Formats: sequence, structure tokens, C-alpha cells
Amino acid sequence: MSGQYQGYTSYEEIANCEARIRALSREKEGRLSRYNDSIACYNQDIRDGRSQKTIKKSLARVKKFEEQIGDIEVAMFDAQRKLAELNRRLRQENVVTTITGEIVPAEIQANIAYQLYQQQNKPRRR
Repeated sequence: MSGQYQGYTSYEEIANCEARIRALSREKEGRLSRYNDSIACYNQDIRDGRSQKTIKKSLARVKKFEEQIGDIEVAMFDAQRKLAELNRRLRQENVVTTITGEIVPAEIQANIAYQLYQQQNKPRRR
């Protein structure tokens, strides 16, 4: 339950979402590089007059990378949408972070501060 207070958004959730987007972006870059290489191979097979079977295999490889890149883009879109939702919720929750890094609703934090103030300023008995 690190960084969370009963249903409130945590910075940990946001950080995980951002990390997922970065990881997907790196994966997409790698796939795009391999996709471009597979297109170059496909074009070279056509220029070299390779057999239809070889050309079909090259084209299948190109299509496979297109599908993988599409899947990554969908996952990135979902992660970006989730991140936007988490950020929106965080703004609406009006939360504060304690010294320990725990996220607490501002209302509860104010109540705690007021109780501490009352304890420290009790009239002293003689």
C-alpha cells in the first residue's frame, strides 16, 4: 500500500505508467528498425529476381512487424490514456504528501495537524 491512502491515486502508479510508456517506446523503436530492415530485404529479393516463395516469406516478415508495431501502438495509447486519467484524478483529489512519502487527502492531513495543535496547546493544570 506504499504511497496510497484508500482509493487515492499514488505517485507510484503514475511512475509505473510512465515507465511502461518509455519501455513500449523503446520496444517500438527496435521493431521499427527491424521492420525497415525487413522492407529492404523484401525490395532486394524483388530486385534480385528471387523465387515467389522467398518473396512471400519476406512479405510475411514485413506484415508480422507491421502487426507487432500496431499492437505496441495500441498498448502505448492505453498506457497514455491511463496516465492522463491518473493525473486528472490526482489533481481532483487535493492530496498532500507526508514526510514519509505517503499520499494523504489534504482534508485528513489538516485534521491531523489540528489535533496535534490542540494537544500542544492544551491549558496546563496547576
